[in-house]
Amino acid sequence: MIFKEAMNNCLKYAKAERVNLKLTANGKFSKMEFSDDGVGFDVHKKSKGRGLQNIKNRANSIDARLCIESSSEGTTIVLDRIPHTSDDFSDKEV
Repeated sequence: MIFKEAMNNCLKYAKAERVNLKLTANGKFSKMEFSDDGVGFDVHKKSKGRGLQNIKNRANSIDARLCIESSSEGTTIVLDRIPHTSDDFSDKEV
């Protein structure tokens, strides 16, 4: 949901020409990075919407590290230490 929000915000506001979504896995964790070359925004300015706060709350709820950087040259959102969930359904009804 974090990156769905990031992509939605990019489409609505960033005026970006290029976007990039990168996913890497390492052991028990993954890392996702979303970047664009849009107009950027002030990450410290209080916004009218709840998108940025929702992103922060979701990152906190899974104990992941979130970094948001934005300038007139674009925005980068990095979510690191995303815990992997189990694929083992042997003892669960599906």
